[in-house]
Amino acid sequence: MGRTYYCEYCHRAFADTLPTRKRHIKSIQHQRARKLHYDSYKDSATLMAEEAEKTPCKIFFQTGQCRFGENCKFSHVNPEFWRSLTRPESKEDEHDVDMDLWHSEWGKKHPKKRARSHM
Repeated sequence: MGRTYYCEYCHRAFADTLPTRKRHIKSIQHQRARKLHYDSYKDSATLMAEEAEKTPCKIFFQTGQCRFGENCKFSHVNPEFWRSLTRPESKEDEHDVDMDLWHSEWGKKHPKKRARSHM
């Protein structure tokens, strides 16, 4: 019996020959599994930004279903949802932090650094 290759992304084992390994790596199943694996390490802000860049899926919004599901290259998120998230807000609201409260909390967590900063 020859050597076997186990794909960590697809959770499959097969004969470890060059043609079979190349065929597997080029397969759509492997590419999707690999993408899902690496997407699981992305933060939610990055995933939302990528989803917002996609155009809406016409078939999904006409019928309520898409045959590609999560693998669809178009967005299945309602465009009004993105507009509500990206509404313009004033710059002052972004930095509206109570500095005294933040400084007192910081001082509780870093007592040694606080003592040095008052010198």
